[in-house]
Amino acid sequence: MPCYEGLVSEVQQQAFEGPSLDEIESRILEATIELAAAGGYDAVKQRDVALKSRVALATVYTRFASKDILLAAALELDSRRWMPELIKLQLRGRTPLARVTKLYEHMTEIWLRRPHLARAALRATTTGDQVAMVRMMIAQQRLHLVIVDALRGSRNAPAIKREPALRVATVLTMVWFSNLTAWAAGIIDEKMIVDIMQHAANMLLNGVEHEQR
Repeated sequence: MPCYEGLVSEVQQQAFEGPSLDEIESRILEATIELAAAGGYDAVKQRDVALKSRVALATVYTRFASKDILLAAALELDSRRWMPELIKLQLRGRTPLARVTKLYEHMTEIWLRRPHLARAALRATTTGDQVAMVRMMIAQQRLHLVIVDALRGSRNAPAIKREPALRVATVLTMVWFSNLTAWAAGIIDEKMIVDIMQHAANMLLNGVEHEQR
């Protein structure tokens, strides 16, 4: 069983490079994205994915052993596309809190832009399937690097050292995905996600005592 640090290191490398996909796998995942975006988790059936991607059903199962792995891989592919949109954002704000709050507004809006796809992917990665969870972690690590940049600010005069920023970003990523799961269940809405992230970031950056003043 690999250690956690080794797993994170491996995931970070894959997040940087992106898991290699051949033309058949790309077609399968494109079909999965379309089906999930239109009808959610239940609309993604391997037989329909095979038909839409013009491959044999056995090929779908060979490349992606379960529906949850298929959906998680589709999300990971989709995240590659909207990451440049986040990276190009001009995050204005004099403080790490202001910048990271603005970032979470954009991240949440992008993530929930196609609610059926978002709910399907979140459901797939909370079933306990290890391979599906690793795929989700790859997408998370891409976001993680953008969060660190937002916290640190200017490269010439960063507001926070890299290691503390990494720790804060790790906790914020976990809080965000937890709240996305609550959103998927209909418990909170998009605005509440951003509000919670602002409070969480404030406590991590400034402490609970600051919150109580």
